[in-house]
Amino acid sequence: MMSPKEKQIPVSEIIKELHLRFLRYRVLRAVLALQCLGVMIKTVPLLPSKEHVVGWPPIRSYRKNCLQSSKRNEVEGMGMYVKVSVDGAPYLRKIDLKVYRSYPQLLKALENMFKLTIGAYSKREGYNGSDYAPTYEDKDGDWMLVGDVPWEMFISSCKRLRITKGSEARGLGCV
Repeated sequence: MMSPKEKQIPVSEIIKELHLRFLRYRVLRAVLALQCLGVMIKTVPLLPSKEHVVGWPPIRSYRKNCLQSSKRNEVEGMGMYVKVSVDGAPYLRKIDLKVYRSYPQLLKALENMFKLTIGAYSKREGYNGSDYAPTYEDKDGDWMLVGDVPWEMFISSCKRLRITKGSEARGLGCV
């Protein structure tokens, strides 16, 4: 037996509602697909609007990611993240190179992060006087000493950083 609050809805009304939701879903999927391809669409309500149900219609995750990545590309100043490893440390860290403005700032941050002493760089002597020498892998796959090239060139070509023991960095640069 039905309670007084429940009311019977005819099957034809249920079918109409389901059909409208299905049409809205199909239109939204087509619009999202076109937006992912870069086509700008002026949205006009095609169907009478009902109250919006959260999460309906479902949007597939790759379309969400497509829309989010296009938003990310519009934002300037994206980070330049590289992995940093230290000889003897069982873990890696990721740092954003765009946070730092020069080599001394970067080296100070690495010293604080890994609790080690790197020392100052000189073109003639490299990192003599310290136990560690920071090196980086450029886009060509070559390992070089941090500080050998101008800062802007370093930022654009660095793929990953490695802080090696000073004795292992003898073949790189001046060390």
